[in-house]
Amino acid sequence: MEMTSKVRETWEQEVTVLKDEIVKLGNILEAAWGVIANAGGGNWEIETKDWQEAAARWRDNYHTQALMIGANYNEKIEVSERIIASEALFGFAAWMTCRTQALMIGANYDAAPVADLVKKWCDANGLPEPRDGIYAKNIKQPKAEL
Repeated sequence: MEMTSKVRETWEQEVTVLKDEIVKLGNILEAAWGVIANAGGGNWEIETKDWQEAAARWRDNYHTQALMIGANYNEKIEVSERIIASEALFGFAAWMTCRTQALMIGANYDAAPVADLVKKWCDANGLPEPRDGIYAKNIKQPKAEL
């Protein structure tokens, strides 16, 4: 369904307000990180192991994410629905099964051609790169084989 100009204008105004809020939140997270990063004079080795682990988790879960959001907040946001992960996976699979060129996939084959096609598909659909430190530890690989 196509948006009317009034709906689009309202949506764009809301996006502007949200961008401003994202900037404010990013500034708060950056200030919090400044306090945490400089604890112990910036020498985390003098802090307890539990403190070091908690600070690293905070950095990875909040500060790093805030930097990524902050880096992207100024990009033009398209007025369209974004695809979710399952739609991306099914869409990629559909694209792969419609290609005339075969591609061998498995432990005994080079992964680079598959990775190249994933990147090409993600780029075509405006999907961001995988996040450092998040991707691998949050992916669960099924045990079943076809």
